[in-house]
Amino acid sequence: MGEDGSHRIRAEPWEWGLLGVVVVFLIALYVTLYVPRYQERQRTQQFKADAEQAIITLEKVAAAVEVGVRRTEYSSRLVDAKAEVGRFLSRWPDARIRSQRADSLKRTVTRALNEFVEAGSTWDVLNRAREDYEYSERSGFYSRIAISIDGKTLTEEEALERDRQTVHFWQDSLNKEWARAVDLVKEARKQVNEY
Repeated sequence: MGEDGSHRIRAEPWEWGLLGVVVVFLIALYVTLYVPRYQERQRTQQFKADAEQAIITLEKVAAAVEVGVRRTEYSSRLVDAKAEVGRFLSRWPDARIRSQRADSLKRTVTRALNEFVEAGSTWDVLNRAREDYEYSERSGFYSRIAISIDGKTLTEEEALERDRQTVHFWQDSLNKEWARAVDLVKEARKQVNEY
């Protein structure tokens, strides 16, 4: 006890040095153990938020497909989805966040976008096939020329039926691509909700 009645801790200079070492050690331990977990949590939350944005734009494309959409509107939504998915993927290269769940989610989002892009190309082919069929039917095109396949000359009706089948083939292909894309978007939504 000091002269004024207060308690004072008296320590030798070497004891203060030891106390400093212990304090520095505890701070280093805290920084080593806690800060990386905090940063990883922050990265995970940001990754999930960015994935959400990409999935929302893909869901808009999927919704448009499910209710029916014009080609120009589809293209516009697809451009938005490409931009948002591209932003998400460029912001999160493999080195920034490493986990099987993150890689799986990125692959699913990428596959969904690719299916929508392929569907757009298929839609263009379908439209050309439909235009060709309608022109041929309307103009009597096949009545003026002979179509020969594997050495057999087709009648006008056979040629038109062949064009009709081509239109149906491309329409079926488009529907299948859209169905795959919509399923992938649903899978991506499920994955991000479980993240």
